[in-house]
Amino acid sequence: MISGKNAYRAHKLAFYATGLIAALPVRQLCRRRLKPLLDAFDELPRDKQETLMARVDYYNRLDAPVTLSDAAVSNRNFAIRSRKSTYHIDFYNVAKYFPASAAYHYRFGDKSFVPDEPTFVKSRPIAGDNRHSVLLKLNSVRHFYRVKDARRYADKQDALVWRGAAHQPHRMRFLQRCQSSRHCDIGATDNKASTAAFRKPFMSIERQLDYKFIFSIEGNDVATNLKWIMASTRLIHQDAERAFYVPW
Repeated sequence: MISGKNAYRAHKLAFYATGLIAALPVRQLCRRRLKPLLDAFDELPRDKQETLMARVDYYNRLDAPVTLSDAAVSNRNFAIRSRKSTYHIDFYNVAKYFPASAAYHYRFGDKSFVPDEPTFVKSRPIAGDNRHSVLLKLNSVRHFYRVKDARRYADKQDALVWRGAAHQPHRMRFLQRCQSSRHCDIGATDNKASTAAFRKPFMSIERQLDYKFIFSIEGNDVATNLKWIMASTRLIHQDAERAFYVPW
């Protein structure tokens, strides 16, 4: 059984393979599939339609038509590129269903601000008017990685675990506060000189799932581990004062 870093490498390879294969069909063929998908939605029970539309309204909070600037990207010109390729693959496999004449703005990567124009993003600030940040499921290979866990919660270690890079001041403060606690297995995995005193070996997701409690702390935006913790039976501990961003 593949585990640890090798399991994630296999997961990432599968993402690239399936994502690129899915991007192969001519766009016109994909657009023909859009109507059957919308027809299938129309045939759903009303309560399921309302549930889905509530999610759509959450991701896209625009409540009126907008006119984009000339800087908007034409859908016919969007293509998968090597830089931030995981974002491009995820975005392309949505955009291919829409007309070539469609136009939009997008920002890939960790963004901690609301754009001046409606823009597709991975995450957005929780507070304030965030309507211009339209959420899409981007960089899914990293943020939606799942690991099977067969162990009962009662059999887990009664301690809090966290591993990650501490590039931000709030993560450094977190390391300093928790390092001396015997109930915490907390460690930095980066190679910065400032984190040398807190350095601990890499710990796979499988191994972290042996603990009852897993800490989720934001970095540049939403914490990478948030989704796989939520998909498990572990109890998430998060600093409410640092919960600034929300993803898909």
